[in-house]
Amino acid sequence: SGPCWVEIRSRDASGAVVYSRTMQAGQKESVTGPLWMRLGNPTAVKIAVDGVTVSPPVTTGTPYDLEFQ
Repeated sequence: SGPCWVEIRSRDASGAVVYSRTMQAGQKESVTGPLWMRLGNPTAVKIAVDGVTVSPPVTTGTPYDLEFQ
């Protein structure tokens, strides 16, 4: 719904950077896990895991980290 800086690393927070950029509203990216993800503006993002939408449990624009196994 708006711009969001996204960093994705393989496996965990210390893994190699797979993706790092600011995504704009409507932009999509597909990655395969396991992975770790930091969202700079999590309220602007929709995440789908195997076709199921997952929403970060936040209500502000504070950065949020997620880990997918």
